[in-house]
Amino acid sequence: MANLKVEGIKGLEFKEIESEIDRGAKFVIYTSVISILVMTFKNPSPIIFVRGTESRMGRGISYTLTSMLLGWWGFPWGFVYTPIAIINNLAGGKDVTPEVMAEFEAAEERRENRKRLAEQQPPQPAPN
Repeated sequence: MANLKVEGIKGLEFKEIESEIDRGAKFVIYTSVISILVMTFKNPSPIIFVRGTESRMGRGISYTLTSMLLGWWGFPWGFVYTPIAIINNLAGGKDVTPEVMAEFEAAEERRENRKRLAEQQPPQPAPN
C-alpha cells in the first residue's frame, strides 16, 4: 500500500481495512514526552491501526506511562507537554483515519490504473 509506516495492518488488503474502518477501526497517533532538566522531547508514535474491538486508550498505554514517568522532569516544557500528551493518549490518541484512508485510496486508485493500462497494452515482441 501507500508509503506510510502503519503498525497493525500487515497482511490486510485495502478492502479488509475499509471493512474494519466501517466497524469502528481507527488509525491513531499517540505522544510520549521525555524530559531531562532543560530539554523536553515530544515523540509521536508511528501510525497505529486500532481495530473497532480494541481499546484505543489501551493501545496507547505505553506512551501514556512513559510520559507519566519521564515527562515532568524538564523545565518549563515538561510541565506543559506532559499533561497534554497524557490527556490526548487517554482520550484515544490523535485520530488520523481520514488522512491515512485518503493516502490508501489514492494508492489503490494508482494500482488499479496501472493494472488497467497493463491490460490495454498489446504484448511486446521478444527481442531478437
